Amino acid sequence: MKRPGMILFDYGHTLVWEKSYDAEKGFDALLAHAVKNPLRADAAKITETYRRLQRPVVRDVVSLDYEMPACAYDRAVYDLLGLEFDIPEDECQCVVWDASCPMEAMPGIRRFLDRVTAAGIRVGLVSNLAFSEYALRHRIKKATGFDEWELVVASSTYGFRKPSPVLFEIARRKAGLPAEDILFCGDNTYADIGGASAAGMRPVWYNCPIPCFYKPEEHSRKPDVPHIEISHWDELAEMLGI
Repeated sequence: MKRPGMILFDYGHTLVWEKSYDAEKGFDALLAHAVKNPLRADAAKITETYRRLQRPVVRDVVSLDYEMPACAYDRAVYDLLGLEFDIPEDECQCVVWDASCPMEAMPGIRRFLDRVTAAGIRVGLVSNLAFSEYALRHRIKKATGFDEWELVVASSTYGFRKPSPVLFEIARRKAGLPAEDILFCGDNTYADIGGASAAGMRPVWYNCPIPCFYKPEEHSRKPDVPHIEISHWDELAEMLGI
């Protein structure tokens, strides 16, 4: 395989395995940082308020492949409940995410990233997520120990979600490379593989054998576009000769 100038990665279920989700655990951890809580809201109340405000947005916005940043939900919920915290907004997101969603690095990913960077191949991230870029970097570094990303393109920053061509074109322009010189690695055949293929990048489908609790079944079916398929990162390292 011809070595690419850059490899772009999806986040969830590509670099990191998120095992489960419990919103109340996240908000319970955040309440330890509360300096104002006039309504004495507990984690259950925060969760209920968040879901009530988020439900129509998920239905009418996210389902159309647009993103509403988590900071917008956060400010609305916390201001409605009169909550204030002793840490900045981005740190609040990290506390909630870490406590609500246990995780670990995907098998072999750190070894692969080390080989890629040692070979002089540039690396970047293109992720669908409501959390901030700061929280995303924190999350990946905590799981993998790796934080040498040349570029990060997150839907929370731009308001568009993969497979929108907007995120792929922004990443390509930031990289300064022709699309065909970029590998895009992801697990979601709709957002990642279909989107990367439409953008002219070379898609790598990480067909991970570990179950994913949040991905729709239809987004795990074999892609109908040309792609490379792997089930472990060592396979791609061998293909690249690194």
